Amino acid sequence: MKKATDDLFRLIKSLTKSEKGYFKKYASKNAPGGKSNYVLLFDAIDEMEAYDEELLRKKLKNQAFVSQIPVYKVYLFNLILKSLTLYGAFENTETKLSEMIRNAKILEKKQMHREALKILKKAKEIAYKYENEKSMVEILFQERGIYMVMPDKNVLEKRKEIHEEQMKLLNQPLSLLLALRPDGYVRRTKGRLQEPEPPAGNRKNNFRPVDEIDR
Repeated sequence: MKKATDDLFRLIKSLTKSEKGYFKKYASKNAPGGKSNYVLLFDAIDEMEAYDEELLRKKLKNQAFVSQIPVYKVYLFNLILKSLTLYGAFENTETKLSEMIRNAKILEKKQMHREALKILKKAKEIAYKYENEKSMVEILFQERGIYMVMPDKNVLEKRKEIHEEQMKLLNQPLSLLLALRPDGYVRRTKGRLQEPEPPAGNRKNNFRPVDEIDR
């Protein structure tokens, strides 16, 4: 009988917390039949201190795929490698997005609102492409904050559009569990997410939670 290898175990144990989270998200969209079996196998192996295939089979004895564990292990190994390739691109994208968001903040402070919005528009396209929820949340709140202070005949319509994007995004479980930034872009107030305050000198008395659209 061929001895079980611990290649998959060692690969999983080498992953960072962030890489593990990205893999699970990737598996939910790219694994055949959904994420269930592969994430179950991933978690079962990740919980082990040392690889033991007999123990693994006992952990998964109630799962229909237990008789095919060797096949699932091979596929899971390759699936993890694919996710890591994309994760590298994701990390590079996050660095680029952070720079774009900082540049937009600088322009906003200089009262160059339209220029800031141009940068945020490009940043949002990149964030959606790479499904970077954290950056999308920050970009949307920054856009909405700018429209709160700049004169524009279509400001209410644009704020409503952004609000709808926010609600759609914040309904996703991952977004609701984001580690929210301490500098105020997203804050919880009695269970609700609250939009950023306008820059100093432009604050108004009608600062409201995002779930209270312009009325």
